[in-house]
Amino acid sequence: MPIITSNEVNPTPVAPPVVTLTVIGGNNRVDLNWNQLAGATAVRVYRRPVGQAYGAPLATMAGNVTAYADIGSATAAPTNGSSYLYKVEVDIP
Repeated sequence: MPIITSNEVNPTPVAPPVVTLTVIGGNNRVDLNWNQLAGATAVRVYRRPVGQAYGAPLATMAGNVTAYADIGSATAAPTNGSSYLYKVEVDIP
């Protein structure tokens, strides 16, 4: 019985895509912009006050969306003089 051997494969790891987020604060609002990632199917935006954990997303949008204005949500608008952290999660199948 013959022995059949496959070719050798040496895969090169690929770094995950990076979301570059820019944030501009305003009067009880925060404007967020990020780069579009090829193949993205959904985008989620999160906000948390410094020292607290992230909760549910402020918004879930289509994968081609690259901006969000945080002018309030179920948890209230951002407050002038307060510090917040934001993150954007992108689904890429």
